[in-house]
Amino acid sequence: MDKIRLGLFDIFAYLLPGCCMLFSIVVAASGDIQSLDHMLNPFKELSISEGILLVLASYMVGFALHVPGWWLLRYLGLNIWKEYKRRTSQEREFKERNKNTVLVREYSKVNARYIELWYALSSMARTLSLTFLFFAIVAIIKGFRVTNGESSSWFFLALGLFFFSFVLLYRAAQSYSWAVRDIRNTVKQLHLKEKARFMVFGEEDQEEEELL
Repeated sequence: MDKIRLGLFDIFAYLLPGCCMLFSIVVAASGDIQSLDHMLNPFKELSISEGILLVLASYMVGFALHVPGWWLLRYLGLNIWKEYKRRTSQEREFKERNKNTVLVREYSKVNARYIELWYALSSMARTLSLTFLFFAIVAIIKGFRVTNGESSSWFFLALGLFFFSFVLLYRAAQSYSWAVRDIRNTVKQLHLKEKARFMVFGEEDQEEEELL
């Protein structure tokens, strides 16, 4: 690998959720954080090397959250919004969808870019949704534990985090269903299976003619 590139997908799908998760873990573990104003105190005196390590750790944690984020979408999001689950039910066989994805990437690169965009948006949304959900639970626990009268602030924070987690999960389900829909429609409307079959058998016929 000559170059390591950090794109917007890496930032929003891995780095940002991982940073939020580490942040919520620190908030949960620190008994000195009694109010919302104190949440940034553990990070105020970080050195440059510690900051770099924090970024790397955030990326790795965000990468690890990718699969749990998919579980959240599959077992919760697609069961809450049944219309999106119905739209994806025709393509629920992984092997068939994988074959169709390969066809789209090979024979319709323009549509493939849009499909990859929907998948990227779904991935970003579901991972952030999982992170906000965890942070909301941390805020609720903090609300019950603090003794300085700041409980209401923590509960309001949890309410806001639950709301954004819900919205992001909805967007994840929506984007995922759009990706599956576009794969199915592209293969069907552009007759990609027939095109791939023709390309394979056409090349074989051409080779036979050359041998003759």
